[in-house]
This record gives sequence, structure tokens and C-alpha cells, in this order.
Amino acid sequence: MARVEAKYTAINGSEQDVELSGIWARAGAVLSMRRVAALGVLAVLALGLTVGSASAQVVFDASSFNGATTTSGSSFTIAQTTGVAANRTLIVGTTSNIAPNPAAKVASITYAGRALTFLGGHNDAGNTRRVEMWFLLSPASGLNTITITMNAFGAGNVGVAAGSVTVSGADQTDPVRPFVSSDGAAAQFSELDVPSSVNEFVYAVEAIAGNFTQVGYTPLAQQWTGNTGGATAADVDGIGLTLPGAPSVPIPVTFSAAGTNWAAGAVSIFPSQADLGVTVKDTGAIYVGGSTTYTITVKDNAGSNATNAVLTFPLALGETFVSSVASQGSCSGTTTIICNLGTIPSAQSATVTVVASVATAGNYTTTASVTATQPDLNQSNNTFSITLPVQSVVCATPGNDGAGGTLAGVVNAYYPGTASAGASTTSITVGTSTGAATAIAVGDLLLVMQMQDAAINTSNNSNYGDGTGAGSGSTSLNNAGAYEYVKAASAVPVGGGTATIVGAGNTGGLIYSYTNAAASATQGQRRFQVIRVPQYTTATLGATLTANAWNGTTGGVLALDVRDTLTLGSVTVSVDGLGF
Repeated sequence: MARVEAKYTAINGSEQDVELSGIWARAGAVLSMRRVAALGVLAVLALGLTVGSASAQVVFDASSFNGATTTSGSSFTIAQTTGVAANRTLIVGTTSNIAPNPAAKVASITYAGRALTFLGGHNDAGNTRRVEMWFLLSPASGLNTITITMNAFGAGNVGVAAGSVTVSGADQTDPVRPFVSSDGAAAQFSELDVPSSVNEFVYAVEAIAGNFTQVGYTPLAQQWTGNTGGATAADVDGIGLTLPGAPSVPIPVTFSAAGTNWAAGAVSIFPSQADLGVTVKDTGAIYVGGSTTYTITVKDNAGSNATNAVLTFPLALGETFVSSVASQGSCSGTTTIICNLGTIPSAQSATVTVVASVATAGNYTTTASVTATQPDLNQSNNTFSITLPVQSVVCATPGNDGAGGTLAGVVNAYYPGTASAGASTTSITVGTSTGAATAIAVGDLLLVMQMQDAAINTSNNSNYGDGTGAGSGSTSLNNAGAYEYVKAASAVPVGGGTATIVGAGNTGGLIYSYTNAAASATQGQRRFQVIRVPQYTTATLGATLTANAWNGTTGGVLALDVRDTLTLGSVTVSVDGLGF
């Protein structure tokens, strides 16, 4: 953050140098005993501040304050009048002189009987000053009562000044950035850096000793300032300041004289925003000359509606457009499909289907993207890439295993992949097989399948899932579930070895890449297997036909090929519970 050097003239007339480094504060405490309507000019500060856009979406609504000399477990109230504008958020900040008892803090805050959520609190290093911030989404409009209740801190009196601020246009899903704070000792000015951005709104509060006063500077809006009396060691002087958001904005505050400890805290409030996410599914691998249907889902995961939503879906080079249909709005284009989907309400979805055909074998990758009018602070889900495998027909030796009779038990042999195999590869290294004790012979039909590959952040916080901090699930499946059939071009014993294969990918190799890797701190284990698929001339399903259970490297799949007639035999074949 850029630092600002300035000079101020203190109340005693002496000129001092001050270095201010992008102070970011958050207002949140109003005073009860008296409100200082005009403190006078305590200092003159020449600052070149760049304020945020005048079109900031978070808009100040109203502010109130009160304060009291509190005792253990006591309460006091603030009368707050809240407007009727949409997407409202209430922030309450408290400033305390905890020198008489450092254990003192706010236990709860309610607004019209609804409990506020604690954002954060901070004591100065000497445990003499404390600030806290609490918030409530969608507070009721009109005149209502805020009740602030202290904890059971024990002996002593503690001066507390509290201020409320309501805003409109605030996001109702992810309302505020993390609470930030700072403190100092025996000072005459303070500084605090608060991360923010254009269209956000910053609220800061600060606590100093009750026998001092404090003031912020233009363009800061001083919503309230005052103290709980100033006559006793328990009194506090507090201030609440607001400012439209902008990167690295300093919020300078100076005191009437040097010598007071201070603590400050702040938050930046997010504007109403969309969280558009896009996912794409296709119909799986197709053969040359065939077509696939892409099903594209655009969802607004935020608490606010997404307006003017636009989906962009470019076909991969070599794909031929057939059709596009949207569940709302309209689509145009044959090379890059652009769909104007209009407004997508909160938690709702729009769906687009695109049909395309392909004439040449290969892997065709395309990336869908979405935008809307509202800011979207979670851009990790704004794009989605998908690869369509297009393969030529690969035949093994149909009927190679002869008549199967009534099939019973495990008929597949499962070989674990022991080394990763890339797309177009014509050889796969495998370990000792499980299941049917059948070696791989030339001409056998093999099924290659990536069993585990998804990337999931397992942190026990809002990063769980996709790791973005948005608290959303993971869509990073990687190649999990990818599979293809290939023909064995070499023999492999049940003890494992290297299988040479003929596939439908480039150069007659694999279509997909397959990964074998142990788990790490950021990625679960990644496993694939090669399954020998018996090729019968005829077969009848038996009631005991099953698969080996997944053991971490193999199993969990039942696959068979019948050239002529498969008799179902009125039996149920189930592998429930045998997958991973």
C-alpha cells in the first residue's frame, strides 16, 4: 500500500511530521453520554487521497449512537431508524476503556430481538482499549432498538461507546471482508490499513481515553464521535468513520493531545454481487461422424439476482455446429455460441443445450464462460473446460472366451495402474491382478478407467471444496470417471507387467491421460486400473454375478461383452456398495 507523508499542526501549535500508511478503518461505535457536534479543527492535514467511484453500490443509510459506564453483565440500548432500500446490512461497532478490567467485552448484541453476528474484536497491547464489530443482514426497516449486553467480567466499571450504521446495496451472501485492527500507545495519531475496493463501503471505529478527543479528515465522513464523560479512569472516547471503498485508502485520525493508548477496527462491506457458476456436461466419447449434446448450466449462487447474464461457448476447431437452445433468453452464432440469458434469480439456473458433430478422431476441448452486470468476486467458477473424445472403432476379438454359460462370481481381472500413462500412449504398466485369475492375452478387450482423481480442499473452513473461500463445493473432477476400451497387443501375466495396447486415440494409443499418484497435503490419491473384460459368444446372467469390492487400487466395476445372445434370466445383478 502506498504511504502518505504529511505535516499537521497540533493543538499546542507545534508542527510535526507524520507518516501515514494507507489507513483503513471501520466505523462502529456511537456514544451515549454526549455527542460532540463540533470538535473544532485540532489539526490541519494536507493529504492527497483518491476516493472510490461515486457510483459505489453500497450506500450509507443511517447512523445512531449511545454509550454507558457498564458493570458486569449490564446492558444499554441504541435507537436505530433503518431505511427501506434493498439489500440492507447493519454494522454495530463498540469502543471500550477496559483498563479497569481487561476481561470486559461485549457478550451479545440484538436488533429488534434478532442476534447480530460477531465479526471481530481487538485489545491494544496494554489491554486498556478494545474495539469490536458485529453485523446483521437484512435488518427490519423503521425505528428499532439495539441492545448491547456485556459479559460477566467481574469487578470494576467499563466505559463503552457504541455506534450503529446501516447501508443498502450490500451483498446478502458474502457481506463483509475480514475484520482488521491495529493499536498504539501514548500517541497523538493512529493508522490502520483496511483492504477494500471500488464499489465497497468502509466503516471504522476507534477507542481512546475518555479525557481526549479525536477527529478524522476529509473525505472521511464522521458519523459520530463523543465520550462517556471523561471524568473517570473508566471513561472512553470513540469515533465512527465511513468512506466509499477504494484500494489502499488511508483513514487518518488525530487526537487532541499526545499520550493516549488507542485501538481501532474496521471492515469493508461488499456490494450486492452475483456469483455465477457454469458447468458443462457432454454425452461422453463418440465415434467419428457422430454428434454430442453439450448441456451447459449457468447458476447464480449468490443472494442477489444476476442481471444481463451472458454465456459464451466457443466450439473447438473441428466441431461442426448443429443447434443451440436456451431455457431462457436466446443464443446466436455457429462457431462461438453467445447466449443472452437475461436475469438469473438468486439460487436459480438457466440451461443451454448445444449439439455439435465431429468428423475426425481426436480430443476436442472447449471452455464455457459467463458474465453478468454485478461484480463477481468468486471468479473461480466463471469458466468450465470440457474435453470431448472422438474415437474410431477399435475391435478386440468378439467371442474370444467362448460360451459363458450361467455367469457367477467375479468374471473380471483387475490390474492396478502402477505408473501414469499419457494420452496417445500405447503401453501401460500394471501390477498384480485381483479378481478372476485370468492373464491378459493378445486380442483381449481391456477397460482402462480413472477411478480417483478429483481435487478437493479438505480445510475445515470456507476453503473446503474448491479452495476459493466462497464455501462452495468442488467441481475439479480432473479425469475422475474417464474410461475407454482398448485391445491388448501383448500378453501380461497375473503378476503384472507392461501391457501394449491398441486404442482409438492419436497414433493408435489412449484417448485420455491416466494418473497414478499417492495422496498429498492438497490432493487426494489418484488411481486408475486396467480391467480384463471377458468376450463371450453367449451368456446367461447368474444371481451371484458380482464385482470385486474397491480396495483402494482395484475393483468396483463389473464389465462383460457378449457377441451374440445375453440371457437376462430374470435375475438381479447388483454391485451396490462395492465402489469406492
